[in-house]
Amino acid sequence: MLETNDYPSEPIHDEVHYEPSDVSLRWILAFGVGLLLLGIIVHVGIGGLLALFAMQEKTANPPLPAIAKERPRLPGDLQRIPAPRLEESEEREVRELRAEEAARLNKYGWVDRKAGTVRIPIDVALEMLADPKTAERHGIRVQQPPP
Repeated sequence: MLETNDYPSEPIHDEVHYEPSDVSLRWILAFGVGLLLLGIIVHVGIGGLLALFAMQEKTANPPLPAIAKERPRLPGDLQRIPAPRLEESEEREVRELRAEEAARLNKYGWVDRKAGTVRIPIDVALEMLADPKTAERHGIRVQQPPP
């Protein structure tokens, strides 16, 4: 049995030996340096592109006006925000709305006092427009029923 010291320093067969033309250290290093340079170029290019996009975004969307900057910021300005106005009773509120509408339709009142525009009840307005003479004065053509 051979020990590690017994191996010959030269190959046993003449055909078995190191092939120096297989790998060139110069080409491996050149590839690594080229890959590093490409990575740097890509990073610089993307950084420039992002800077261009940021500039375009700033021109397309100008900064907020001062009044928008003063709006409340949560949670610090929670006390400045008014409480929501919630419906307490939907039926009562609808009843009040209908009463206001009925009062507006059925009573006399001013629409614009300075211009002299008044509001008349709807029944009176319909009777006035049913009269052919009044309707014609207001530009409404009335077709007379046949006799």
